[in-house]
Amino acid sequence: MTDESSRPAAPPPEAVDQALTILIDAMGQGEPGDKDSNQESLKPDVNRLDRLAWCYQVASEALQRVAQTRVTRLRRQRNALLPINRLPPELLAGILLESVNNRRPRIWALQELAQVTWRWWQIVKAEPQFWTYICPPLECVELQIRKAGVLPLHLDWTADSNVSSKITQRDGQV
Repeated sequence: MTDESSRPAAPPPEAVDQALTILIDAMGQGEPGDKDSNQESLKPDVNRLDRLAWCYQVASEALQRVAQTRVTRLRRQRNALLPINRLPPELLAGILLESVNNRRPRIWALQELAQVTWRWWQIVKAEPQFWTYICPPLECVELQIRKAGVLPLHLDWTADSNVSSKITQRDGQV
């Protein structure tokens, strides 16, 4: 999976359209520098080159996003053809749940499963049974409790002085 936050922000569609129009127009014009070489006469060429550089950048970013979207779609289609991903979601959830039952810390095992394919991420995210074993780190406990929904919770906590002191600081009691 790719991290959505690592991608550059998409330029507005009108910026892409404007960039492509400028690029197309620029292809029909002569090369910069055909004029006299004094400073004042070079300003239009420099401005034109700056605009062209901006246009190339916007167009390149737009093409990269389109390519990444298509690659992601193709990977999902390929993964859907794998035999394990043809199992019903309930059965696959049971298999995945069994694979994390004895792994500690469990939250990291869930993170590893969620990174395998988009479908596995959807199953781990949506199935409350994955979240019923509450364990450190403390930053994840609230998420685990919320995701577990109404199912009974199982605490898996070791007597670690750092964890105990953090609990005491947060709640005022152990």
